[in-house]
Amino acid sequence: NVPNRLVVYTVATSPWHVRGPLGFLTNDFEIAPDFQTQSGLPYSMGISGSSSKLYTAPGLAAQQSIISTSSFNGSGGTNRVPGFNRNNFTYPKTWFVDLRVSKRIVVRERYKLEFLAEAFNLTNHQNVTGVGTTAYAISEDATNHVNNLVPYTSTPFKSITSTDNSNFAYNVRQIQMALRLSF
Repeated sequence: NVPNRLVVYTVATSPWHVRGPLGFLTNDFEIAPDFQTQSGLPYSMGISGSSSKLYTAPGLAAQQSIISTSSFNGSGGTNRVPGFNRNNFTYPKTWFVDLRVSKRIVVRERYKLEFLAEAFNLTNHQNVTGVGTTAYAISEDATNHVNNLVPYTSTPFKSITSTDNSNFAYNVRQIQMALRLSF
């Protein structure tokens, strides 16, 4: 579910046609910016660990074996915390800017030289693509006859775990230049 996604792409060329030596420097430019942004992807609050017995009150005998993170949803799938909706949380939004600039020079009627410069992820913005989704850990204390539900501390809930750009081509700023001869 990505409720908002915006893509803006444009190509602009120099509209003027200057004659003479000055035209050699000012004519035939092209600029093409590309901007993309989207809402953050959804994720669910998870739980880790398991307990083979359910203790309804400290000191009382254990009830049945129902506290297992592999059976909360009945199919052994994701380990979501009961009572919290699926995909209730979202990653931060993602966005990036790419830019291409080029200059064409007519050497002779049949020969054209083009200089290109392209920047990918121009602003060098890090897009979050992974967060800690496990919020709680459950365990059984058979000695004291209690079940423990404690905050999960290995990777704290909502903490950033990766900033690679899985849905974009480049994750760090990259610049490339080229020279093209057309004949």
